[in-house]
Amino acid sequence: ATLSDLGLSTTMTRYLSSSKTDIQRKSNFQFLLKAKILMVFLVAILLFVFSKAISSMYKTSDISFLLKIGAVYLIFTSLYTMFGAIFLAYQKVRYATFMDTVFQVSRVLVVGAFLLAYKDISLVFVGLTLAAIFTFVSGLVISIIKYPFLFKGEIQKVERKRMLNFSGFILLGSLGIMIFANIDKLILGYFVQPEFLGYYTVILTLLK
Repeated sequence: ATLSDLGLSTTMTRYLSSSKTDIQRKSNFQFLLKAKILMVFLVAILLFVFSKAISSMYKTSDISFLLKIGAVYLIFTSLYTMFGAIFLAYQKVRYATFMDTVFQVSRVLVVGAFLLAYKDISLVFVGLTLAAIFTFVSGLVISIIKYPFLFKGEIQKVERKRMLNFSGFILLGSLGIMIFANIDKLILGYFVQPEFLGYYTVILTLLK
């Protein structure tokens, strides 16, 4: 998710809020949205294609199927963050809150229903993917209704290099956080059974 975002969501909030005209906002938005879509699908396709190879690194179980579901989940969860960036740029926090509420409520309901009906842990990832799709759709509908000018009409030339440089520095910070927050789980996952990694994660969460 970090690699597919490349700091573009934060960059969108920054440049939408600082743009002085609607056409400038629209131009910046459409460029960043296209860059975001390109990166999301590139990373998702790579994850899908190499899911078996990644799974083989962890000898405890076959997680290739879950990684393939995760590739689909990645597409929708990465794209709906762009709508949150729009809402923050326009200081409409209630829309971002609504979108997050849709995700949290739908994942509890869908995942809970799947587990009660089928008792298959892999369906947790299917449930999360459906929740991400619901959230994506809600964000898209709100954005089109409230800010239709962002999606149609003429655009002007934008400062591509400046925006990409800005997003690059955001990415560096995000990568550092990602590595230090997850390196222990990645290493432990190679040596121990998945359930022990789960215990470790839960204990850390409770301690925090």
